[in-house]
Amino acid sequence: MPAVLVGGGLALGGLLGWFGPALAGWVADLLEQTPIPVHGLIQLLADVDHDWSLPILGGLGILGSIAIAVIAHHEAPELDVNDDHLEHRQEHREVWIDRGDVGVVFRDGRDLVLLTTDGGLRARLDVDDLSASSLLGALRDHGWPVKEQDPYEADFEAWADGRPGFSTEQNALLRRRREARKDPTELRTVDEQLTEMGLVVRVRTDRLQVRPTRRN
Repeated sequence: MPAVLVGGGLALGGLLGWFGPALAGWVADLLEQTPIPVHGLIQLLADVDHDWSLPILGGLGILGSIAIAVIAHHEAPELDVNDDHLEHRQEHREVWIDRGDVGVVFRDGRDLVLLTTDGGLRARLDVDDLSASSLLGALRDHGWPVKEQDPYEADFEAWADGRPGFSTEQNALLRRRREARKDPTELRTVDEQLTEMGLVVRVRTDRLQVRPTRRN
C-alpha cells in the first residue's frame, strides 16, 4: 500500500508539473474576461517553466503521498489469529477474543463480525485493509467457525423509531446508534449495550436493521 501511494503521488505530481502551468494559464485567461480577479498563486503557477514545475510539483506529490502512507499505516488494522484466541489492534486500541466465546465468524463489508453461541454480538472488528480470502483462510486454518455470510440474515428487520416490539430504552439506544454513524467509539459502546438488551444491529442502505439474539 505505501508503495502504491508513493507511486501514485509521483504520477500525480508529474502530471501537475507538466500540465499544471498550462491549466493555470487557461484559468488565468478565463478569469481575466470576468470581474473575478486572478489569484496570485494561479498566475504564479502559470508563469512557472517546465524545468521547475516538474521537479517541484513531483517532489510535493511524493512528500504528500509519503505523509498519507504513514497515516494510513498507523490507522490500518492488524489481526493475529491463533487456535485459542485472536488479537485485533488498530491505532491505540487492542482487543483479545477467546475462541470459546465465539460461535460464528464472518466478513460483513469492511468488518469481521464475531457472534456468541447464542447469536449475540461478541465483536465487530475493522478489517477493511486486510485481504478477505487470506483473513478467512487463516481463521479456517486455526479452526474458527467461519461462515460465508450471517447465519441470522433472515432474522433482521428494518428499524423505525417507535416501531412496536421495542422498549423505550431500546429505541433510545437505537437512536444513538443511528446518530453515531462514523464515530467508532460510540458505535462500539452502543452495540455492547444493545447486546446486553438482546439485540444485534447492522446498517444496510443507510438504514438500521435489528434482530433479537437467540435467547430472546
